[in-house]
Amino acid sequence: MKNFKNRFLPFLAILIAFLSVFRCSDKTETSPPLAIIGDKSISADDFILSYELTPYVYFKQEKPKRSLKETHLNTMIDKKLLAQEALKKGLDQDNKVKALLSWYQKKAAIKQLYREVVQRKVTVSEKELRQAFVYLNEKVQVQQLFFKDENEAWAVYRKINDDPSPALQKTGQTPFTATVHDLGEFTWGEMDPDFEQAVFQLKPGEISPPFATKWGWHIAQMLSRKRNPLLTETGFQERKSYIQKISERRKRAKLASAYIQRFMIPHNVVIKGQAFAILAERIVKPANTGGGLPKIALRSRDGEISGAIDELAGNLHKPLVSYAAGHWTIADFLEKLKNMPLTDRPAITSKKSLENGIGVMIRDELLAAEAFRRGLQNSPAVMKELASIKEELLFAKLRNEIVAEVRLAPGEIEEYYSAHRDEFVTSGKMNIDDVREQIRNLLFYQKKNRAVIAAADKLRLKTTIYIDSEKLAAIEVTTDWAENPVSLFVMEK
Repeated sequence: MKNFKNRFLPFLAILIAFLSVFRCSDKTETSPPLAIIGDKSISADDFILSYELTPYVYFKQEKPKRSLKETHLNTMIDKKLLAQEALKKGLDQDNKVKALLSWYQKKAAIKQLYREVVQRKVTVSEKELRQAFVYLNEKVQVQQLFFKDENEAWAVYRKINDDPSPALQKTGQTPFTATVHDLGEFTWGEMDPDFEQAVFQLKPGEISPPFATKWGWHIAQMLSRKRNPLLTETGFQERKSYIQKISERRKRAKLASAYIQRFMIPHNVVIKGQAFAILAERIVKPANTGGGLPKIALRSRDGEISGAIDELAGNLHKPLVSYAAGHWTIADFLEKLKNMPLTDRPAITSKKSLENGIGVMIRDELLAAEAFRRGLQNSPAVMKELASIKEELLFAKLRNEIVAEVRLAPGEIEEYYSAHRDEFVTSGKMNIDDVREQIRNLLFYQKKNRAVIAAADKLRLKTTIYIDSEKLAAIEVTTDWAENPVSLFVMEK
């Protein structure tokens, strides 16, 4: 209730850069492009977003010839060239690329639906902003009893009120509700909005009746309120933007939640117990843990899903989820899971997480259908986003094909070791097999990047490229990774 050609350094962080295609703004840039690559272009807005979302990966470089901004822009240019080449090769017809593109189109359409039914309907009045400013200038201390059950909350509240000197007591039917929780001091914007709405109405010493939040039921007591006695118009104007962002975010969340509830009720989604149990028995896997490290919730990879399909062959036809307009079988669910990007697949570590994962997937499928019914897949924002995603997918596909051809020559590992032996000699024992594996991974990594660079260089020779150097130099970024480079040790197998 935190020695390669410079232009290819950011490729190591391509998955992070991939986030740059996901934007909720309808803004389009009309100023001249920052770079032109054949019939394609890169805008200043696209560059800034990509640059700020891509950590600079530090390598030892000999005589670097480009600034980080030049390096990043040239990386974007090379990716665009390779994506165009992939399109010429027909890689957009690859089944995996098509499946991922279809999934991303649905997600983009859902985001446009969110803009239509939530984002554009949210307004915050001047009166609301000023009231929030008053609360923002208070420090309150609250203690509470928490309940999952409404009836228990009211029973405890009545018991409290029957006492001649009402106070929160250590009572309740569970270990958690038997404890009074002192939440310490907080101010507006730091707690659940429904919780704040209730407790900010209380006077010092006053106990609230039970009230609900998304977490459960609460009985709260205001212990103290410290107010800033001097509120000024200047102070309000200085904090107005901050207050508005929080207020809008909260209103959007509440409106979105209400919309989803109204939207889902008539679909009557039901998970079938027998099929669910069969599926859970096969695919639920506890999170990895060890060495005192936090648990890591692993997501099912394609090979694991294919294995589940083979093992459940006799049960694939069984209905797993029913809804008003149809149903999913176990086979349908596993196929849809396989067609999702790995990072977006649910981490299925328990029956509950499987149930939640199925729920989110069916909800998104129904929302996408609603967005398509409204024709939102053809909106400019969705089409622009999908074009960027397609470019990323095509680049990744061609890059994988290029690096798949990389091989190490006989004796190459030994040659590298002989030239860099001092780097591997330590005071302790040295495992030669571990050293060979380190060198092998390093050489593969270098050769793969050089292979991609070489492919991009060939395409540059055949393409007219223009870069507005003055415009690039004038661009100011809010996150400069050169000041805080990320040092990574990469091992590929």
